[in-house]
Amino acid sequence: MDHNLKSRRALAYSGGGILAGLLLIGNTYFYLGNSELKEENQKHLYKVNSLSASNNRLENNLSNKVDEVEKLSAEKSKVESLLEKTTKSLKESQAKVAALTKENNALNFLKKEVADLKREKQGFLGQISDLHKRVMQLNASVSILNSENASLKEQIEELQSRNGTLEKKVALGAVIKTENIVGEGQRYTRGDKLVSVKRAKKAAQLAVSVDLAENLIADPGAKTVYMRVIDPRGKLIYNLENNSGSFVNMDVEKEMDYTGKQVIDYDNGKQSIDFFYAPKNNTLVKGEYKVEIYTDGYLSGVSSFSLK
Repeated sequence: MDHNLKSRRALAYSGGGILAGLLLIGNTYFYLGNSELKEENQKHLYKVNSLSASNNRLENNLSNKVDEVEKLSAEKSKVESLLEKTTKSLKESQAKVAALTKENNALNFLKKEVADLKREKQGFLGQISDLHKRVMQLNASVSILNSENASLKEQIEELQSRNGTLEKKVALGAVIKTENIVGEGQRYTRGDKLVSVKRAKKAAQLAVSVDLAENLIADPGAKTVYMRVIDPRGKLIYNLENNSGSFVNMDVEKEMDYTGKQVIDYDNGKQSIDFFYAPKNNTLVKGEYKVEIYTDGYLSGVSSFSLK
């Protein structure tokens, strides 16, 4: 822009100078050649001077215009720079507005989501409240059921206790009792007959006769009768090689050893059975012998006898 203005200014100066020179030469020529034209030449000279003055004014005006154009060009550059900055700023603002719009849309969406969540929360709170009421009702029902259950347990325990007592009474009632228990010492004669003896040293074995009583409550069939013989020293006469063993005393639910046993077929009527026990190496001692009879594990009779 500055180069063009300078070129125009030089061109204007050159044109004005050439024009003035031509006019001056022409007027001089006519003045020398023709005196008649002198007056006219003076007029032309005046015109040339006027044109020269006008040219000077034009040059001044053109110079002023050029200066104005240069100022305008400088201002235009400033305006263009300002416009560029303004455009950049507007683009940045536009981008910010777009971002804010996007954020605002996202915010509106979030607000909607929050509102929906609040409504759901209210719904859940209502459901929780209903569930809480239901839980309270169930707790009350459970409390009542627990109380009833505790009462039923007490009743069941009482019934079980009664049932146990009744079962025990029934079992005891079904125990076959003994009417007579007779014990003695025996030895063999020269003819191999067994005879009763009173002295322990002469006794080769013990003989115990048991009379079982009638019991219509007891179940008929096979019954196991156990015999326990305690010697005068308080020791149980016991020998595994001579049919001794162990059983469960149902009265105390405890395992005990027995001297001998027999299995009989009971028909609910009176019945007699005999036990024979030969001690190892004739180890019988004098004194009182205690006899205990158990039927199916229950004590059914107790007796004693003595040897001298």
